[in-house]
Amino acid sequence: MKRIVFKITLLFATVSLMSCEKGLMTYDNKNSDIYFFDAGKSVTPNFDQSYVSFQYVTKPDTTVNVIVATSGLAADHDREYKLMISHLSPEELLYDHDNNATTLPIPMLEAVEGTHFEKLPEKFVIKKGVYRDTIKVKLFRSSDILTNRLAVAFELQANENFGNNFKSRIVGSKPISTIRTKILFDDKDTKPKYWLENAFGTYSREKLFFICDLFAFSARYFETPQDIGELNGYGKFAQRRLNELAAAGTPVYEKNGTTRMVMGAFAQ
Repeated sequence: MKRIVFKITLLFATVSLMSCEKGLMTYDNKNSDIYFFDAGKSVTPNFDQSYVSFQYVTKPDTTVNVIVATSGLAADHDREYKLMISHLSPEELLYDHDNNATTLPIPMLEAVEGTHFEKLPEKFVIKKGVYRDTIKVKLFRSSDILTNRLAVAFELQANENFGNNFKSRIVGSKPISTIRTKILFDDKDTKPKYWLENAFGTYSREKLFFICDLFAFSARYFETPQDIGELNGYGKFAQRRLNELAAAGTPVYEKNGTTRMVMGAFAQ
């Protein structure tokens, strides 16, 4: 009797071991999910989108890095994944421009591939041994973004290598998509929050870049509070430099090419 029990136990153990081996042998990493790595990590109210302003960009284009990540193990071979440009609904093409509930949202335009941003690659690949890929989305400074905000949406879809079961994160009780992301961009020229008119006069983008070049400032310098005494000093120095350039026969003009650039009242 003991021999029979032993043989049955041995048989079950062998079958279980074979089942485990079979499970290990057939695992091919197809349970990996693909998702946008930065989804849910922003501190802005909309965690599944990003905003790009050309206001502080001097070049005709700018590049946004969109990071795609995978769950599961890294593979020993390259794996293609599927990313598509996703159509935006009329509701998605509205944005609150002033955070005022009493004013109507403003409509955006849907960006066109090849016109407003560079055509995407024909295929996207997670290289062997790694978990992520970076898509470089080059946005163009087209004339229509001076008066309009544009938007484009990208969506990750399942294929033979990856699933998309990981569809969202919960951030502050709000579900944030991890497989769909939007990029909003425009070139609206608005006065920086901490621009000091007494020091620098009427704001213009040309004047901003002149000051930033002169003092080696970041173009976002006036987005944070600065010491007023220092700003007045910079204004005086900038006016002195403008006077020197004019005396040398190379005056600096505003965008219209006829108005001489001048600093503010405290710089005169």
